[in-house]
Amino acid sequence: MKRKLCQRAKVIDIVLIHHKVEDGPKSNKENEEERKNEVRVKLRKKFKNKLRIEGFDVEETVLNDKVYTKLHCSFRRLCIEAEMTHLQMPLLGLTYPVEDQTNMCSKFIYKTFEKDKTVHPKSTRFKMKRVHLFENHLNPSKFFRPAIRTLLVNNILIHMNLINDVKKDDIKLLDKDVDGNCLTRTFFNTGANSSLATDRFENISMLNFPNLKKLAVYTDILILHEPSEYSKRYDDQPEHTNKEKQDVQDNERPSSIKDVEGDPRKVLNDEWKTFFKFQPLTKIRNYFGEKIAFYFTWSGLLMTQLWVPMILGMAIFIFGLLYSVINETDNSSAINATDNSSAVNTTDNSRVTPFLTVVYEACDNVITPFYAFIICVWGTIFLNVWKRKTALLAYKWAVDGFEVTETNRPEFYGTKRKEIYVLVARRLTDWENHRTQTSYDDALIVRLFAFKFVNNYASCYYLAFVKGRIWENGIFGLGEQYIDNCEPNGNCMSDLFLQILILISVKPLTRFVFGTVWVWVKRFWRKIHHRSRKRKVGEVREKLTFIQKEALKPELGEFSLEEHTEKIIQYGFLMLFAAALPIAPLIVLFTNFIDKWLDARRMLWWYRRPLATIAQDTGTWYIILKFVNICGVISNGFLIGFTSSWCRHCDVYERLWIVVGFEHIVLAFKLLFDYLIPDVSPDVRLMSTKDMHDISITIKKDKEQLACINGSTNPQAQDIKKPLHRSLSKQKKRHRVDRENTDEEVYNDRSRHLRKRNKKKKLHQRQEDKVDGNVIV
Repeated sequence: MKRKLCQRAKVIDIVLIHHKVEDGPKSNKENEEERKNEVRVKLRKKFKNKLRIEGFDVEETVLNDKVYTKLHCSFRRLCIEAEMTHLQMPLLGLTYPVEDQTNMCSKFIYKTFEKDKTVHPKSTRFKMKRVHLFENHLNPSKFFRPAIRTLLVNNILIHMNLINDVKKDDIKLLDKDVDGNCLTRTFFNTGANSSLATDRFENISMLNFPNLKKLAVYTDILILHEPSEYSKRYDDQPEHTNKEKQDVQDNERPSSIKDVEGDPRKVLNDEWKTFFKFQPLTKIRNYFGEKIAFYFTWSGLLMTQLWVPMILGMAIFIFGLLYSVINETDNSSAINATDNSSAVNTTDNSRVTPFLTVVYEACDNVITPFYAFIICVWGTIFLNVWKRKTALLAYKWAVDGFEVTETNRPEFYGTKRKEIYVLVARRLTDWENHRTQTSYDDALIVRLFAFKFVNNYASCYYLAFVKGRIWENGIFGLGEQYIDNCEPNGNCMSDLFLQILILISVKPLTRFVFGTVWVWVKRFWRKIHHRSRKRKVGEVREKLTFIQKEALKPELGEFSLEEHTEKIIQYGFLMLFAAALPIAPLIVLFTNFIDKWLDARRMLWWYRRPLATIAQDTGTWYIILKFVNICGVISNGFLIGFTSSWCRHCDVYERLWIVVGFEHIVLAFKLLFDYLIPDVSPDVRLMSTKDMHDISITIKKDKEQLACINGSTNPQAQDIKKPLHRSLSKQKKRHRVDRENTDEEVYNDRSRHLRKRNKKKKLHQRQEDKVDGNVIV
């Protein structure tokens, strides 16, 4: 029995951009460039033909000197790709039970701070032959979430191979202009290995869209934001003039706001901008993907959990401030009683110095070690709560088994950055040739964080444990005038306090300037620049189209990687040097509130829409957080024993015993909380088992209904998939997965069920024949 698929509304999924090729006579110097342009035109033509064969609608629009190729993928092709990538899709009529808040406190918090009240449907692996079991199967425009739709289209583009349709000579011609690592460059330098340069083109096996972009066949790829009625408020791009074209803004919009189901950007903007509300995590996941949603989940949980150490840190700082002021007043009275002449010569500098001393001593007081102990234990509790939160969201979002069924990644090309250690980390990770994108990202995260750790914390460790303890004859033995000592009280806690205060406060400020203010400045300058042009006679003013506005926005880059790195560096200052700066949680909480507000606007309005990515959790970041927590225990123990004034009257042996005792007590509490708090809550385990049972019953009922409809003449239903240029069996080879690691036992296909039923019939017939004495051989 065939099931017809409905057609979805024609919405632009992805836009490919390239420069317009001008026709006309060329000089001798431009002959080679003309040949390259001809090759690029030929490659673009072949690529577009292959897109049409794959089920895409391709439409080109020429605006000024650029050509915008708008791609719309058919619903059938998206379904095929979803099945090949083992995508989990929500089932129709099966939802998770709504959690009832038992106590009054939970009810108050839920009603006051919770904005995301989305009902999560139960999900299972998508099968085209069971498309009628999934939610919104009659409304293809809403069947795939916006994030999943762009992810599937991008997955098709990066796996489309043109290598059998082009000549190697054409690739050689275009490869001359490419800098860095192109598809033909592997692990050698062509200049130093000229003998290998002639043979390296023979081993090319992949010519997909990333390689076409590297060869300048296409210059850019654009993922459009969903249309929103708030666009006029934020997208204030300037007008420009053009003699030939009229205003085509209304014609170039991907679809009108009325044609779009809802306004996800408007909803996100209204619910995300509030400071004292929980974030709409499910809506963020639906629009930007799980990877970015997990980052905001971690950031939001950190802000929620920081309230307790922030209050304790402020209380300890105020206590230390009062204690230090009282001691400073007593000392000043004693000095004035012995020498009244010193009061007459008091200067401004002598007044400032006691004030700074009071502030420094307020952070290094008698109860600071107890605060460091609380912070170390708090870090363990925070990580356990985060792991339970991750397991709950992965279960509700149906990504808890994603890494098992994740598809192989195509060849990956890193982008150049200013920091040399980023280039080194990427090159080392490229050489390892990871199978999946998740394993590649995890390896890259470890290397980048190792470089960041040294780059950010080296100066703090020098002030805490090195300064004033070596080079008694000056740095490198240059003399006593070059001695680097700690002033004024002989320990370096005051210098460490000032250093951490500057780093933890100024670093977010620089990111704010370059990530937000600089974008505003460029947009303002572009607006002023276009308005300052004098209007010529005969010109027609033309507004920028929707696509042009989106193309002018800067790229967001690797948002999750960069933001996670910066947040965990802040978390490191909080954990590693808790004894030096009790007010660090207050600073981190304040900067995170501002950063959350800015990130919402950056991602929704100021920057391009990033490519959505599925993720099971935050990956290696959890291991890095555990590493930071363990380092924090050791670091704070040595700060209390050797750097702070708490042990200034102890000898070396007593200091060592204090360090060992502090570390063992904290580690004992950490192990206790790790044991008491399970990684996955019992409710999630129970619901997961119940879901498998409910899903198997749903699929079994569907099989019985199909069997009744088809009858005994044709027990195997016809598949609804139509053959495409690339057969489904060949495409499944690149998604080869170990059957033992999948849930095929739960979702048995129809053919296996029919084979078992026929086998039972034959066995029953044989038993009857044995009774009659006629055994079938």
